[in-house]
Formats: sequence, structure tokens, C-alpha cells
Amino acid sequence: MRREIKKHLKKSDDDASAYGPWDADYKSRKAGVGKKVPTKKSKYTKKFKEMFGESEGFSGNIISFDNFNPDNFPGAI
Repeated sequence: MRREIKKHLKKSDDDASAYGPWDADYKSRKAGVGKKVPTKKSKYTKKFKEMFGESEGFSGNIISFDNFNPDNFPGAI
């Protein structure tokens, strides 16, 4: 894995090639070739999904700075 990290270290965050399959993810040790190594979810991931569900996006109300009214939020500002 250290070799793969060094290989992609200098790439920009915008570069899609920096985010591909890793050799360590496959039993053949060749990225994208063969069977994937089975993994299990951590107890923390399970607990998080139990508490918050599996929602893909944020479903809360987002208020932009321009639309913020401090009178609607006692204790704010």
C-alpha cells in the first residue's frame, strides 16, 4: 500500500486517476483483476447507520447566510 500511496501522492485532488481501485483490494494483488477481498463493516459504521439510517444526502434544512433570521433562533447571535 505504501508503494501505491507514493505513486499517487503528487496527483491533484481533481485528478480522477488518483482515486481508483487499490491492489490491496483484490486477492490477485492487481487492481481490478480477480475477486475483491471480503471486508466487514466496523461496529462504529453499524452503530452510525443504526442511529442515522442509510440516507445518501443531507436531508436537514440548510439556511443560507442571506436568508438567516436570528429572531427564529433564540440564543443565536
